[in-house]
Amino acid sequence: MKVADLLNGKLWTIPEELQHYLTAARLPEVSGGSDLLVWSSDIRGKFSTSVAVEKLRLREPWIHWPTFIWKHFLHPGIASNIWKLQQKNYVDDMVTRNQGYELASKCCICGEDQNNMDHTLLHCKFTLKIWSWMGSVFEFRNPKSFDDGCKAGQHKSPLIKEIWMTAACATMKELWFQKE
Repeated sequence: MKVADLLNGKLWTIPEELQHYLTAARLPEVSGGSDLLVWSSDIRGKFSTSVAVEKLRLREPWIHWPTFIWKHFLHPGIASNIWKLQQKNYVDDMVTRNQGYELASKCCICGEDQNNMDHTLLHCKFTLKIWSWMGSVFEFRNPKSFDDGCKAGQHKSPLIKEIWMTAACATMKELWFQKE
């Protein structure tokens, strides 16, 4: 069926079987004049659904950290929790304050700094001791960020990389759960 089959002069005539999908109220006014190219074909001159989907879809910026966590050696439960942490799918005092609530904030582990996820995972006194101990076992520095932690084992053997990523991700997950 072509658009011309739905027009009767300058009026839309939508068949009954299509009225559920197309309503004349949502269709543009027919004004006549010359046709306007709305969709162009691909580089080979063909139109396809896949080309249309590619043109319409919203492309999110590429992020590299999923390549570190979706591995066969990392338990899916740990990987999914790290995914949530990286997507900032949690509520801490900083998020609550940004939503307009007033509250006194104190780290539930060390009791010294504000209760936010960055502090809990990387800067808390207790957390620093854990990272220092793990770093001494693997001979790595304390990570300053998630990326830093992921890249720590980059130039080590595959087995050391797997053990480090498992330990680092499990530690982050447990620190997050400790906060709850």
